[in-house]
Amino acid sequence: MIRGFLSHGVAVVASVVLLTLLPTAGYALLMALSLATEGDMGGPVNLILVPAASLVGALAFTAFSLVATLLIQFARRRRGFPAFVPAVLALLAGGLLGLAVALGKGAPGLTKPAVAGALLFGLAFNAYWLPFSAAHALLGRFGKKALPGP
Repeated sequence: MIRGFLSHGVAVVASVVLLTLLPTAGYALLMALSLATEGDMGGPVNLILVPAASLVGALAFTAFSLVATLLIQFARRRRGFPAFVPAVLALLAGGLLGLAVALGKGAPGLTKPAVAGALLFGLAFNAYWLPFSAAHALLGRFGKKALPGP
């Protein structure tokens, strides 16, 4: 029980930090390029708006990933599949959608933004799943007496 809570806590913090910092750092790079080439780094609102929007998006993706992880944990207890399977399936689903659109074989409503969204969900899920799995495995090494599991 404690092991599960701690694992999810580590995953929530890691996911929110990563999913907030990556878009903010990417935008900072774009601002630096704009400053170097155009001499303008954008309005001051962007210095607040982009990190705030990144934080909101990170919280939303993390909430989605938390619910998905809880459902996957339930399924893993019933079926017993390896921990790497959800991470691989999340990336594979986004990659296959991207390939289908690139080859023109996608469904009529399947657009590039939809595929980009699916790939981002896969990456965001992995930003939660991988720290969760690592923390769960590391905390399991403490033994049942030091840190009881579920």
